[in-house]
Amino acid sequence: IEHFLYFNFLFPRFIHDIISATIKSTDFPNGYFTPDEMDSSNFKDSKTVKISFLNKFIHLVNVANGFALDVNSTKIVAGLEPLHTNILLVKFGRTAQDNKIDRESLIRHCLNGLGIEEFWEKKVGSKTIVNASVSKNDHEATAENETNHEVDQNRESDHRPLSTKIDACNKDLTQTKLMISRLVAKPKCSDKLLSKPPFRFIHDLIMAIGHEAHFDLGRIFSEDEMESSNVKEKQAKLQFLEKLIKFLESELSMSINVKPI
Repeated sequence: IEHFLYFNFLFPRFIHDIISATIKSTDFPNGYFTPDEMDSSNFKDSKTVKISFLNKFIHLVNVANGFALDVNSTKIVAGLEPLHTNILLVKFGRTAQDNKIDRESLIRHCLNGLGIEEFWEKKVGSKTIVNASVSKNDHEATAENETNHEVDQNRESDHRPLSTKIDACNKDLTQTKLMISRLVAKPKCSDKLLSKPPFRFIHDLIMAIGHEAHFDLGRIFSEDEMESSNVKEKQAKLQFLEKLIKFLESELSMSINVKPI
């Protein structure tokens, strides 16, 4: 895909061809684009037509995934940001094969000009996870109980894609503590550690989560790297974090806005 991005006069047509092939293979998103939009000959000269088509396509994928991807139609036409465009196409492919999504309803929703929140509110229902941005001294225990209650009630009915659930994670330290505490008991999280986490804390947390989840961390790190005593130098720490970020971006097919330095 990245190869085509160096030829900006071809790449919008390349996306168009992918969509056409997907419709033939899966029947999705048949009926979303007009016959004129599906006529690739209209792509030849008009930049406006290309951008309009891509905006419509991006909106469909955004709604299907429950959040706005970091992708821009103008930049696609200019042949920029191949990684973001690649992620867009991956998300589209997954949507075309995800039987949990009512694709006909999705198409109608987008054609009616409706947005992301309206679509998922109908799917998940009016109940949402409690935002635990409450006073730590007065209401933390209450927030935890309410959050657990809502999570239990919504677990079976919440069919949102994984990327949507990830996007729901925010910078609220109390919410972060609640999420982590459900996975591991140690290392114990505190506001001080989470606000500026030292490397050893991150390392111990990753190892603990991997152990509790029965996940083979050898897919990411070497045996030496899984021993914190071997990861003390700055370069070794950077390499550890870069491996983690790269693995997560690959598995989630999304760009993670974080720098290891």
